[in-house]
Parts: sequence; structure tokens; C-alpha cells
Amino acid sequence: MTDKVPEVPTTTPKIVDNDFRRFFRFGTIDNSLLVFSMMCGMSIDAFLARRIGVKGYGTMLGACVGNSISDGVAASPEGRNAAIGALVGSAMPLAPVFVAMAFKAPFESRNVRIGVGLSSAAFLGLAFGMRSWFDRDDKEQDK
Repeated sequence: MTDKVPEVPTTTPKIVDNDFRRFFRFGTIDNSLLVFSMMCGMSIDAFLARRIGVKGYGTMLGACVGNSISDGVAASPEGRNAAIGALVGSAMPLAPVFVAMAFKAPFESRNVRIGVGLSSAAFLGLAFGMRSWFDRDDKEQDK
């Protein structure tokens, strides 16, 4: 008689899969370009401060514009529409920054609260208010 020991199934999770690799690449490209653009923004901060009369906009623009560009570039392996969507979507919160620059608004607590409020409103409106828009697109893709 041979005693056969039953095999115990192993459920070792696969840590590095295609999604991990894809989003690891996305994160690396995204933040590398973001840090580079923020440093570029810091280098033009003195120039913008002389033109506008307010310090801090160079770093803010470097980070915001750099974030938009880096999101678009990092999303490009997902396709052209994904890259354009990421670029345009991440550029939307720049509107309050440009308005503040146009009014030469200094970075004071009141102006910062207004900027945070406008960005938060944009986030909430797009994330929750337009949910039906995104759901409609998902349903059309499922067909």
C-alpha cells in the first residue's frame, strides 16, 4: 500500500503583476517629471515675483503645470485619449491659480482658503456630481 499525501494548495499572492508594473512605471514617470518641473518653477519664482509683485507663484506654477504634464506623459502608455484626459483633467485646478495671479493676490490665509475651496469644489463636482457622466461611459463600453 502506498500512502499518498494529498497536496495542499498554496495561495501565495502574486505581488508583481502587469498592473503593478504598469502603475509603477506611471508613478515613477509622474513624480520624476513633477519634481523636475517644481524645481524649474522655483528657479523662475524670483522673475515672477518681480513681474507680479508676489512671491510663491513660480513654485506653484511649476508644481501645477508640471503635474499636468507629468500626468499626461505618464498616462501616454495607456493611449492617446487617456493621456489627453489626464492632461486636461489635471490642468483644471490651475484656473484659480491663474485668477489669483491676474489679481496679484498674495499668498495670505484668506486667499489660500479661497484657492483650497475652489479646488475642493472642482474635485467634489467632478468626482461626485458628474458620476452619471462616467457611469454612462462605462455602460457604453460594456456593450
